[in-house]
Formats: sequence, structure tokens, C-alpha cells
Amino acid sequence: MPDVDRIRETARDWYLRLSDGYVSRQERRAFEAWQRADPAHAAAYAEIEAALGELSASFKPKPRRWPAVALVAAAGAGFVLIPDLFVQLRADHVTGVGAQQRIVLPDGGIAHLNTDTALAIHYGPDQRVVALLRGEAVFDVTVDPGRPFTVSVAGGRATATGTIYGVHFGEDVTVSVLEGTVTVASDGEERALGEGDASVFAEGLPPAPARATEPASLAWRDGFIIIDNTPLADAVEEIDRYLPGVSIVVGQASAADVAGQIAIDAAGEGLMAIAATVGAEVTWITPYLRIIR
Repeated sequence: MPDVDRIRETARDWYLRLSDGYVSRQERRAFEAWQRADPAHAAAYAEIEAALGELSASFKPKPRRWPAVALVAAAGAGFVLIPDLFVQLRADHVTGVGAQQRIVLPDGGIAHLNTDTALAIHYGPDQRVVALLRGEAVFDVTVDPGRPFTVSVAGGRATATGTIYGVHFGEDVTVSVLEGTVTVASDGEERALGEGDASVFAEGLPPAPARATEPASLAWRDGFIIIDNTPLADAVEEIDRYLPGVSIVVGQASAADVAGQIAIDAAGEGLMAIAATVGAEVTWITPYLRIIR
């Protein structure tokens, strides 16, 4: 481990120990000796303390909040990375955070899976169904008029006979048609989409029109994230899809517009570069918790 990483790790550990309220005099003296041993030690501790202090302040309006140390401990324990075992067991194909995969379907069609995506395949004599259990995929569907191709997601479905379309399953579901036509159905209602159209729905809600998917939002198929004049908080949320854990933006920088192109396999470095364009810094509390201010 590089010296700077080792120092930050030690500083974080000291912060956790000193914040629990049960520190012996011997531990306090050891901490003070560690700080005096090298100016870099004191600087690293001050950085952690300042970042978490600002994070705690940002949660003050809420009646119940976790103290900063609980946020650090929970993130360090990896609770944000606990796999959904039920989804894992149902899925035929799963991509990890930051990974993409190209799947050849049983009929020769192609499914391009984005980060943190799970897909289950259910083909039969009269149907071609894939269940998008989480994440995002683009489907290049082979033509078979007698056997429609359906993506089942969040209690709804998106059906085509031969086309290219994307489905993103996040807080809601967005279906975007790149070529051909697709029928989206949810809550007993249907909506027909043509090339360039998009629709959004959620479980128990009918499909509604949505803004067409921009080419930049599909840059992940080429290994990139494109940020185009987006508030830093929104850009960080998008980049976080490709990083383990969570990033939290505090301060006025969250509303500043940023732009840039980030390689997915260097998303951490890209996050720091994007933040730097508006004078913000990224503090890595743990590999799973980042504070941007």
C-alpha cells in the first residue's frame, strides 16, 4: 500500500476509535504520539475530521440521522455491497459494479449488459422473454414475427419482434427505442414507441412519455461515461453507478455544472478530475465512502 494510502487508513481508524466515546488515556497518548511523528499524519487526520464534520452538518435538518462515525463504520463494513442473493439466484447473467458484458441470446440476438445488471432468460416454443432483474441493458433483437421478444421488468413489459432498444431499471423503468418499434405495457395500459421514442413507468403505474435517450447516455457500450453540462451532484450520481459504495456531495459545489468524458475502467480518477473542474476535492474515507466538497 502506498504511504499516503496507509496514512489515510490509519487516520480513519484513529477517527473511528476516538469517536466511540470510550478511549483510554493510553490510547489518547498513542494517538498524540502518532500525530507528532509526522506532519502528514496530522494533515491526514484533519482532512478526515473536516470531511466528516461537514457531512454531519449537512444532515442536521433531519430529525434522526446517523453520526458521521456510523456512516464510516457502515460503509467500511461494506453494507452497500451486500449482494441481493435472491436476484443472484434467479439470474442467468450478472455484471459487477463497473463491468459490462455482451451476451448472445439463444436465438442469436444480443444483450449488452451495463454495470451492476442481472438478467434471467426464459425462452420457449411460443415466446422469447428475458427478465431484467436490475440494472441496464440494450437488446439487439432478431426478427421472429411468430415469437415476440419481451423484456419483463418491474411488473411491466417491453415487447418487439425485431429491433434495438434499451431498458434501464433504476428507481423507475425507462425504455428507449433505437431502431424499429416497441410496445410498452404496465398497469393494464400500453404505449407504442417508434424509433427515437422513450417511455417511463414504475411498478403499478402506467407508461408515460419520456425524453428520448441521448447517444451520450449509451457511451458505456464503448467504455465511457459522458458528462455534458450537468450539476456536479447529478454527475456524481451517474459516476457512482460504476464505483463501489457511495459518494456524498456537500457544499455549494453540488450545483455547479460540470462536463467531461470518463473512462469507466478509471472511474475513480475521473470522479476526482470532474470534481476538480469546479474546485471541489474528493476525500476517500474508505474504498466505499467518498466525500466531495
